[in-house]
Amino acid sequence: MLVDKSVFSSVEGFAYFVKSTGRATIVGQRTHGDGVSNDPVIGMLPESGMLFRFSGTAGFNPDGSINAEVGTMPDIEIEGRNKDERLKKLINSLN
Repeated sequence: MLVDKSVFSSVEGFAYFVKSTGRATIVGQRTHGDGVSNDPVIGMLPESGMLFRFSGTAGFNPDGSINAEVGTMPDIEIEGRNKDERLKKLINSLN
């Protein structure tokens, strides 16, 4: 699975799952995080009635770090200026 810093929320949860279960190799850059917690908590501001949401709990990586802060580290790091360059490097490494 090719990931970068734009991966977060539910896709982050999927990347975390496949990495931690060994179902896929995570390749690319560290993710943005915030996909390894419970469903968001919904709150309401009392005067305006405006609704807001936030993560109710912190999800932890296997090393004890907070996923929302550090994301998921790929198994194989691939750097590049953009996702196309990283994808090309990944494809070249498979040949």
